[in-house]
Amino acid sequence: MKRMFAIGIVVFTLLAAAAVSLWLLRSSPKANITNIAPHSVSVSLETNVGETYPVGPIASGATANISISGQDKLLWAVARFPDGSSKQSERIYVSSQGIVSVTIDAVAVRISYAL
Repeated sequence: MKRMFAIGIVVFTLLAAAAVSLWLLRSSPKANITNIAPHSVSVSLETNVGETYPVGPIASGATANISISGQDKLLWAVARFPDGSSKQSERIYVSSQGIVSVTIDAVAVRISYAL
């Protein structure tokens, strides 16, 4: 009886440790930001919960990849051009996983999201 109890405690501990590690390592949304404008652009991803994810200057034709926190929120991209002007994408709803794609050109900032 004591042996069964000890085995049960060990199994429970291992399962609890696995569940906690899966919870801590859960996936978070990824963002791929592509600049097809003819010049470098500074970009930031902003949320309705006060988070800002700045991405340094992205060269023309380059792509930057970042991770964002995994919680439900509104997300949008703001691109700042060398001449001092800026453009903002529409606001989209993202959940705790998936891929956000942002494309920046000289005319607009486009954003999409897929699970």
